[in-house]
Amino acid sequence: FLSLALLGLAACQATADPVHPASLTGSWQLTNLQGQAVAVNVQNPNQLSFGAIPEQFNAYAGCNQLRGRYQLQGDAIAFTDLAATRMACPPAAMRLEQNFSQALAQARAYKIENESLILLDEQQKAVATFKNMPLYRP
Repeated sequence: FLSLALLGLAACQATADPVHPASLTGSWQLTNLQGQAVAVNVQNPNQLSFGAIPEQFNAYAGCNQLRGRYQLQGDAIAFTDLAATRMACPPAAMRLEQNFSQALAQARAYKIENESLILLDEQQKAVATFKNMPLYRP
């Protein structure tokens, strides 16, 4: 029985979608945006999520829900077709959201280091840093 379970696990790992690498799959909590630390909101974390639908992402940055598409080629990344809900929020939340959207638009590459996702602009400067969020299991 154990050998069948291990075989099944190996088969699942072997069929990872190359367009949607396992390293990006999941949710990432925003910790730094354009060189500034971002306060952690435990109830509604500012986050970027990959996984529900290949080549699509969802995000939250303090006010509205964001979504769009992304494309990968090696370590290059491009976020496109950004759409957002249109709720009015306090000025600080709106600034955070605007800066978050700008960071996604500026991102040209990514790297993962020490369980952090770092989005880089065309000069390889970090525009946003996220930490991996563990899955919640009740």
